[in-house]
Amino acid sequence: MHGSNRLDSDADIDVLFTDINLPGERRGAGGARKLRPEMPIVYASGRFKLSEIAPLVPGPLFMAKPYDPSDVCALLTRLTHRQ
Repeated sequence: MHGSNRLDSDADIDVLFTDINLPGERRGAGGARKLRPEMPIVYASGRFKLSEIAPLVPGPLFMAKPYDPSDVCALLTRLTHRQ
């Protein structure tokens, strides 16, 4: 099942972790934000810096690549324990 289909369902999803540069025609984080406005979205990119995407995405949580997997785990744990 593709991510956007999963978002359309009643599935429990705590956080969306997505690369800004995913290829293909996908609904992406904008569609996720419309379907689940309360869901945290963490954006990752090896091409862009936070200063470049911040004006485009309200309240982004951003991880620059390459990132340390333990930093990702810590962020996701912190986000899921808020709920």
